[in-house]
Amino acid sequence: MDTKENPADEASRGLSAEELVNSPRWWSGPDVLWKPRDDQTTDEAATISENDPEAKKITSFAIQTKPFASLLGRE
Repeated sequence: MDTKENPADEASRGLSAEELVNSPRWWSGPDVLWKPRDDQTTDEAATISENDPEAKKITSFAIQTKPFASLLGRE
């Protein structure tokens, strides 16, 4: 989604409270949210530039725990 279509950015662009309240995009979001999924393009979302200041690399991990009884074979 182009940043010009992002309703969250409108508040940081210096719009007054009255302009935000009267903005359909502020209340409804960008038009792409109202289109069927088949009409949406995914190419834009798939290409994230490494130079994008909003794109951050993260590392995550997951663990699985079991009840103590299952470790002893007493499930």
